[in-house]
Amino acid sequence: MATYAVKKWVYSLTIFVTTATVAWGQQPIRYLEAKKLFVLDIGKVSYVFGINQHNELQHHYWGGRLWRDEDLPATLVSDAPGLDRQEYPGWGESLFSEPSLKVSFPDGNRAVVLHYVSHAIAGDTLTITLKDILSPLYAHLHYKIFPETGILRRDVTIENRTDTPVVIESAQSAAWSLPRGPGYRLRYLSGRWAGEWQLHEEPVQTGTQVLESRRGITSHQMNPWFALDRDDNRDQEKGDVWFGALGWSGNWKISVEQTPDLQVRVTGGYNTFDFAYRLPAKQSLTTPPFYAGYTEGGMGEASRILHRFERTEILPKPGADKVRPVLYNSWEATQFNVEKRMAVVQIPQEQFQKAPTYTAEQYPVFSTTYRTHVYKYYGLTPGQQRRAIRRGAVVVP
Repeated sequence: MATYAVKKWVYSLTIFVTTATVAWGQQPIRYLEAKKLFVLDIGKVSYVFGINQHNELQHHYWGGRLWRDEDLPATLVSDAPGLDRQEYPGWGESLFSEPSLKVSFPDGNRAVVLHYVSHAIAGDTLTITLKDILSPLYAHLHYKIFPETGILRRDVTIENRTDTPVVIESAQSAAWSLPRGPGYRLRYLSGRWAGEWQLHEEPVQTGTQVLESRRGITSHQMNPWFALDRDDNRDQEKGDVWFGALGWSGNWKISVEQTPDLQVRVTGGYNTFDFAYRLPAKQSLTTPPFYAGYTEGGMGEASRILHRFERTEILPKPGADKVRPVLYNSWEATQFNVEKRMAVVQIPQEQFQKAPTYTAEQYPVFSTTYRTHVYKYYGLTPGQQRRAIRRGAVVVP
């Protein structure tokens, strides 16, 4: 294990040095004025989008690091209306895909067409301002890069500069466009009591798959996380993976959409169910952050990247890297009365470490049958099993 960790560290250091050498002199966030392209280099990942002929933001690329700006073509709009990979589409003007912003105005107008106005680059953050073509309604798109992990954070501030309130019907944090093509597979997490964090895999088909929570609080019923890979890859350490997590504990929704021309897009933010936010004049609303990343190292590396990002950027400081104490959940075995309900049998450490693991399919309910099976493995007699169950005993190594 130590040798593997050293090899991973040397590999990461090599990649870092190579990246720094090749990209020497280039800013990690830059605007190519001649091509009207924004290039975000995030460690070993590049994210590119630009301004098309209609003055709309259009996605261009999200994947492994790009090294030459000269090889990037200018952003062009497609011939088919409604099929452009808009970076943050408003609902209106022949938009057929999932909208990122939907607003009702006092005069009954519900169309929002967002065009580019300006941008600002400050260190690791890019802010782009879009404006509705008919009203002073603005959307400020925020991009923050984390080069150490390749994670990109996106959120949006919606600003109402009109003289009257408007009603926001949908406010999404980001729309992520993946390379066009077939064979995508969606992975997500759901759960229930005694069966949390169940991983699901589904092929992405034409249409929309919705992950959501309407509970108003964080729960294990559905987790605001997604991962997408391709071509039924089963190698945990190789293959392209796009993944992300929404930083929001209220009602949320993530839509995974594939168009008939095989364009896959992930849109996430506030849940639109029973959502109608009244935004007063001269006020603004900021959406939750949506974090996403890419790796060529399979699901294993995607998992490690996200965990590393959570430890280094999300957990409170100081003390984020300290070893955390383990909370002993004594409810099932002792109903919190640990002192009076100790184990009836001492189990050797070696045997305890080899204890079998049982799946939810074998024992869908944590019941007496499950406990009896486990106790039997430890060599308890039927009488000892009954006594253990009656007293709510736990097995102590």
